[in-house]
Amino acid sequence: MKNKLLLFFLCLFSLGFAQKFEVVLLIDNIYEDRESFNIILGKFSLLPLIEEDYFKIKMIAASGVESKIKHYDDENRNECDIILMAGVKCDPCHRLGLEKKTPETVKVFVQTTNNVSGTCDLKVDDYEAFSEEEDLAAIIKEQRKIAKKKKKDYKVIFWIPSNEKNTIDLVATPSDNAVDFGTVVNVKATTNSKEGIMVEMKVNDELIKKCSENDGFTKITQQLPLVENIEIIEPTTVTVAEKGCENPKRIEIKLNSTCDSVIKIKHKILYDSKSYGPLGTTTKNILDGLNTTTIKLVNDNYYVILNKQCGIRSYAVELIEIQTGSEYKVPLMKSVDQSSIHLREVDLEKYNVFRMEYNTFKEMGILKSRSDGSEPKYKMRIVPEKPAKEGLELEERHKSDWVVVKFQKC
Repeated sequence: MKNKLLLFFLCLFSLGFAQKFEVVLLIDNIYEDRESFNIILGKFSLLPLIEEDYFKIKMIAASGVESKIKHYDDENRNECDIILMAGVKCDPCHRLGLEKKTPETVKVFVQTTNNVSGTCDLKVDDYEAFSEEEDLAAIIKEQRKIAKKKKKDYKVIFWIPSNEKNTIDLVATPSDNAVDFGTVVNVKATTNSKEGIMVEMKVNDELIKKCSENDGFTKITQQLPLVENIEIIEPTTVTVAEKGCENPKRIEIKLNSTCDSVIKIKHKILYDSKSYGPLGTTTKNILDGLNTTTIKLVNDNYYVILNKQCGIRSYAVELIEIQTGSEYKVPLMKSVDQSSIHLREVDLEKYNVFRMEYNTFKEMGILKSRSDGSEPKYKMRIVPEKPAKEGLELEERHKSDWVVVKFQKC
């Protein structure tokens, strides 16, 4: 009876302190296809081991999203999961460090050339090198013997680093740390990756449009950088980071002066566009005696040129139909990317380009002809909607003068 009780407690003791043995194969490359990967596993004599519970494979997630895929050996029909990890190439040593942060005894093996790693300073005192055709199954067998003697949890890491480390550069033009209000800064993110990486760009912690419309990220390659034109109207911070990576690249741009006043809005609706000619033409109607400006439709937009100032953050267009008195308010959107298309070089520092969308006019009924078939005419002025900062008062005197207009249709 005593022997049975002793055996029972010994079993409980062994279960409570069962040794955990784990092997992790870290490969800093993208999983391309089953056949190619089986060739790699075959070189290392690992195909018979892929179904073992203690054996894990971790590779790079091409999509930047961590996930799992099924892999199997065609010959032996052995099957395993491959864990796909994000953000590997931006900091491979960080990923290795995370794998090592366990209470287990860890032994690291690294595939190297002349004992030099492919990507970074390993900062691992006890790593051993292995060649491209090493029998890793034999090493695992030997390590398992060592683990049994230690009687502790034991992890073996085989790391195959890539010779390519993804890098991102962020450059601003002009490159000054401080610029005048309204300066358009060209920000370009580039990478050395030929295959391409998914990146996130933010301006003052807000995603740029190209990223927000694509689940937060957009792809850049060695040949296809990410370019964003930003009008600086406040201290601005631009960041870009690879998906899954920490420590983004950062550029900070300050203003040379503060915005402490608002001036009257002045528009140039007859401006002679560098690319499209006059944006408006004025004629005098014999019947009503009104000088009326027809605003030209350009690429589904009506463009207005305004004097540049730092006190106003956003604008709107107020319209009053002359015949009926119907009132409308249309958002006026700044088009930084249109400055080089419309503005002549001498005007780039003095004016901004704004647009009103044709579809908005159509939906609001502004373009609807009168019952007699004539085109409606409107009194129009530009009004400030939001000041650049708190404490600035927007007053009636800041609004533009009224003009009589009509809008060209498609």
